[in-house]
Amino acid sequence: MDESDVPQASTSAAQRWMRDHAPTGGLRPWVYTIVTQHADVRAQIVLRLLSKYFQDVDHDALLTEVGLSSPSDTEVLLTDGSPAPQRRQSTTMRVIRDSVLVQQVKDLHEHHCQICGVRLQLPNGPYAEGAHIRPVGMPHNGPDEPGNILCLCPNDHVLFDRGALTLTDDLLVFDEVAGQIKGRLRLTPQHTINIEHVVYHREVARQITG
Repeated sequence: MDESDVPQASTSAAQRWMRDHAPTGGLRPWVYTIVTQHADVRAQIVLRLLSKYFQDVDHDALLTEVGLSSPSDTEVLLTDGSPAPQRRQSTTMRVIRDSVLVQQVKDLHEHHCQICGVRLQLPNGPYAEGAHIRPVGMPHNGPDEPGNILCLCPNDHVLFDRGALTLTDDLLVFDEVAGQIKGRLRLTPQHTINIEHVVYHREVARQITG
């Protein structure tokens, strides 16, 4: 059937066309399965539709009328998973980082996070993570040198890597989500931060979150 023959909607010609051709409609089978069997996905879809197309409508009343409970009350069911996950062999290429250098940076800061100051204590000693300001992997190709490494706690490491936290040129910690300064980066005289990497990280982060 040539789609160019389909008349515009809301006309008598469209009504005749619908009667003559009786087109089928609905969701594709795989989409129908996801929507009907996965409550968490269904809730996300409902929320997206409500926020985009029904901004001035009483959401609770509308959901009740169409037979849907409030998305926030929807029970999220976990999948069964697998008792014996499949494994496959693969070959990867990765950057060899200088673990000694990272350890030296963490020792300089006594494993205190340079952003929040937290020092995690585990049974076998303190724990912190070395975070590269300009990532060493492609396409960033940052250097593995002291001026490109921070000592961070796991939480701030993730936030920094994902662009939620950035640094100003005078090394203030900026919360990109809240849009405000959180404080000053903790420093030590033996560890100088390269501002070029700070600028690079901030520009990349704002491309991601912008």
